[in-house]
Amino acid sequence: ASGDAVGLVFIFSEQDRLSEVEKKIAEIRNIINSNPSEDMKLYGYEIVVDSSITEVTTQFTFTEKRVKDKIAWKFGTIRIYAQDYYRNGKYITTECYLI
Repeated sequence: ASGDAVGLVFIFSEQDRLSEVEKKIAEIRNIINSNPSEDMKLYGYEIVVDSSITEVTTQFTFTEKRVKDKIAWKFGTIRIYAQDYYRNGKYITTECYLI
């Protein structure tokens, strides 16, 4: 009938989710490389994927603007990470980290 809602369910395997996390990390890396701060240009920088930063900084919900804001005054080693957040076994979001 006209107007009936159709629901779609997407089933992701663990490998698919890992691939999504890897894509998010690559996206963060690309934004940093495409928008280096003046200090990054002057003093140089290196991007390192480091899961340990989840213990020393808070996560943020990814947007390009947030990544740009977080690197505005950075140079040297820039540590990034992304991981999926689940509640009661259900995927909620991908958490991003940058320090």
